[in-house]
Amino acid sequence: MGSAKVSISVIDQSQPVAASSTSIPAGVIGTADFGPAYVPVNFSVYQGQFTEIFGTAAGGAHLGPIAVNEWLKGADNVTYVRILGIGDGKRRSSSTGQVTNAGFVAGEQQVQSSGLIGTNQYATLVGGATGRTYFLGTFMSESAGSTIFSSAGYQVSGENKAIPIVRGIILAASGVSLTLSGNYNSSNAPSSTSTAPNGGITGSVSISDSKFTILLNGFIENDKYTKSITSSFDFDADNHVSNILNRDLDKLEQAGHCLYSWYSVPTTLAAITGSGIFTAPTTKGDITKHDTAFITTGSLARDTSNASVPNFENFRERYTTPKTPFIVSQGFGGSKYPLFRFHTLDDGAVANSAYRIAVSNITPSSDDNYDFGTFSISVYDISPTIANLSSRLESESKALATFSGLTLDPSSPKYIASAIGDQHTYFDFDRAESSQKIVIEGDYPVTNNYIRVELSSDLIAGNVPDNALPMGFRGYGSLNTSGSVTSLPSTNSEVVSGQSDAIARARIPPVPYKTTVTQGGNLEEYITWGTHLETQTLDNPNAGVFDESIYNFSTFFPSFHPTNANFLVENSTTADTFANNLFTLENVKVYTASSTYADPDLWNSASYIRQGNITADAATKTRAFSVADLENNSASSAIKYAKFSLLTQGGFDGVNIFNADKRNLENDVVRREIVDSTNQGGATSGPTVVAYKKAIDIMGSKADTDIQILTIPGIRHPTISNYALSAIENRFDAMYIMDIEEYNQYNVVITGSDSANIGYTATAFDARSLNSSFGAAYFPDVTILDPDDGISQISVPPSVAVLGAYASNDSIGSPWTAPAGTTRGTLGSVIDVNITLEETNLDTLYDVNINPIAKFASIGPVVWGQKTLLRRSSALDRVNVRRLLIYLRRKVRLVANKLLFEPNTKATLDKFNSLVAPILTDVKNRGGVERYKVQIDTTTTTQADIENNTIRGKIFIQPTKAAEFISIDFVVAGRTTSLE
Repeated sequence: MGSAKVSISVIDQSQPVAASSTSIPAGVIGTADFGPAYVPVNFSVYQGQFTEIFGTAAGGAHLGPIAVNEWLKGADNVTYVRILGIGDGKRRSSSTGQVTNAGFVAGEQQVQSSGLIGTNQYATLVGGATGRTYFLGTFMSESAGSTIFSSAGYQVSGENKAIPIVRGIILAASGVSLTLSGNYNSSNAPSSTSTAPNGGITGSVSISDSKFTILLNGFIENDKYTKSITSSFDFDADNHVSNILNRDLDKLEQAGHCLYSWYSVPTTLAAITGSGIFTAPTTKGDITKHDTAFITTGSLARDTSNASVPNFENFRERYTTPKTPFIVSQGFGGSKYPLFRFHTLDDGAVANSAYRIAVSNITPSSDDNYDFGTFSISVYDISPTIANLSSRLESESKALATFSGLTLDPSSPKYIASAIGDQHTYFDFDRAESSQKIVIEGDYPVTNNYIRVELSSDLIAGNVPDNALPMGFRGYGSLNTSGSVTSLPSTNSEVVSGQSDAIARARIPPVPYKTTVTQGGNLEEYITWGTHLETQTLDNPNAGVFDESIYNFSTFFPSFHPTNANFLVENSTTADTFANNLFTLENVKVYTASSTYADPDLWNSASYIRQGNITADAATKTRAFSVADLENNSASSAIKYAKFSLLTQGGFDGVNIFNADKRNLENDVVRREIVDSTNQGGATSGPTVVAYKKAIDIMGSKADTDIQILTIPGIRHPTISNYALSAIENRFDAMYIMDIEEYNQYNVVITGSDSANIGYTATAFDARSLNSSFGAAYFPDVTILDPDDGISQISVPPSVAVLGAYASNDSIGSPWTAPAGTTRGTLGSVIDVNITLEETNLDTLYDVNINPIAKFASIGPVVWGQKTLLRRSSALDRVNVRRLLIYLRRKVRLVANKLLFEPNTKATLDKFNSLVAPILTDVKNRGGVERYKVQIDTTTTTQADIENNTIRGKIFIQPTKAAEFISIDFVVAGRTTSLE
């Protein structure tokens, strides 16, 4: 019989009832700009609480938040589940690490206007060749006085040889192959038959303005294959690659390409040159241009990898969460211990460019008997740093969150894990499907809305010295384009002898780090060491405006393969040594003057030495910064300026980013995936279908959520709505408010802004033959005010407004009163109904169990029906009766739970009876039932039941039905008739 439990069923004997208290939340499934995915989160307030976690409705882009707001106008809590891309919803491949149907593959065919995967109409390479991932770059050398490459270990100082630098990563559309126009190319005209290059393609760059030309082979323009794009590598130029190359995800095929990431290198720090690599231009080409640009794919065939070379096309990953590198301690005998790192609470790509995390107030212990020091952690919004100095100063005083006096001492109330929170609540997809569940890891609840902390295994194990302090961070994940076995192919142009592998050595620019904490020569407290966010200059490095290209170091690149080389290399010594990306305050060169410690008056001369080779120099009184400088009693200025900041990296939404509907998990995509099942994941296992089904599973699990109503605003396809209805039936303690598919005048499902035909819509819905008292459907869509600005008008599906009607009904009535009519069904937030219903329309809809939303001149929009989806005539074919039974079932279950493990005796039966009867009496007194009878005694619980440790009982009720039809005869009386 299983474990101890209470089992309550409903026997319908009404032939010719379902409710819940306001303390039980409604459940809403939907999309959002922010917040955790697949984790139910409960709220009681929309503005400032819900919006703080999940964001706003974004002008109607997200319907779930609007539904949340409507419910909370009349109720006190709601549970929200955000969805993102999870592919087939199953564990990742153990051999490849990828997730089936998740993410995308660069260069694949895309969804066409028909809704089906098809050939790119803008390009027709022979055979419809798939596109590839391309690396666009230039050969460069440091400008005079600059160490941008040599400090990163890219270039030996003084060596007269250019190095290949990746300046952008371009994803080509299917049917398009990219090359460059150059002096040595056999033909600079695009070709209709060109395939992806097997080696690096070099092209010319203008000496005067850094211009170059990309050729889109196979791209159709004016009925010819002549598409070319001229752009510039000069970051300050109007025609810089970030301004000219396509960055609109929705125009991948229309433009033939998409610039996925790009990296700026200021002309003041490095110049484009082929010195030591390429031969000088000859009369064969333009002598004012040099072949110092390159574009290339990976060295392997498309969508393949091996142990040394990554697959640059494979982005088959479910959603991921941005995180920082591990923050590390000072050196102990040459070792720096990883201490902790931060993860954003926002899943997906949105937080890649949202936060800057600063470590400050690093203070060693002053107690000889206590080694643990203290430090502060602050979270800042990146965007305010775009403006001038005063704006940056203002942003520093307005941290989103600050945690002061933190320590690594686990016995302290300021222990970093307890002060910030280390609990990670997530849905574990990497289990057998039958065992997938919500998991909570960590010991301390998260105390803020932005980040959680992850402690290193060394810190947890107690391997870290007590006097360790956060002094830097490990290298950001770096792109694996250059290694012992070349990931990129060799140069296939005329080069200097011995330089045939020039392109194969290409790398992205180093992540920029602050070189000084001065601005215009003056010390500024707002400046932190670490990641540099402004445009770089030699003479005044902190004076620039925000450099948008910094976001590209946070962009998602795949790192999921368990054995083969990955596109992104992270959390390893390779990431630390790549470009000398390991940051530590111990690489700051300080002046000691006449003191043993760093001189507080000479911080304006301090500088960051990226390679860290700082030798103490008694003559110049310089050396590397150390923790000892913070121990100086007069070192307040050392503590003031010994701080650093870093960014999060690697968030991904797990979807095909090149289709807006797929990216936004729209209802139309559900239909497309089912219709085009061969190409879009299978009839019922396409990524969007599965995303909603998995969220429904969570809402359907009593172990994960307690809800009284479920709605999925805007999701109308029967595959999803039937699945949701079944899940709610299995719960047996909630109702599902369903949005239905609408059909136009041609009897075709509406996928855009077409007007619905009532007759065809009703007929199609009736043909579904739904038969359940746990769901209710409504029609039509309505117009509502934007909950965020209170001004804009947004068209929403009926479930949004009806959810508000249910909440209003419960606040002024009871769960067993009808959420319809002029008293409890008026829709105060609704400005208009999108289709005006005549009386015959009301009948047409009601006859097939669709509840109309009508508009009457005197009362405005109102819910004008309360039928469930039950097809047979029964008391349960009304919403108020089903909600009554749900209410009673919940109440009786609570009572029964108290009696589990009590002696199975007559006394217990009598107690059970006495506890249940008042519940029914209360409902009867409040108009929920006409009559009732509670029978829990020896007639319902037999000796056989006692032997099986079971108590049985019966509750008979006669629900109070709502008056839905009122008939009054007016009688015209004669003169002699008495009317008294």
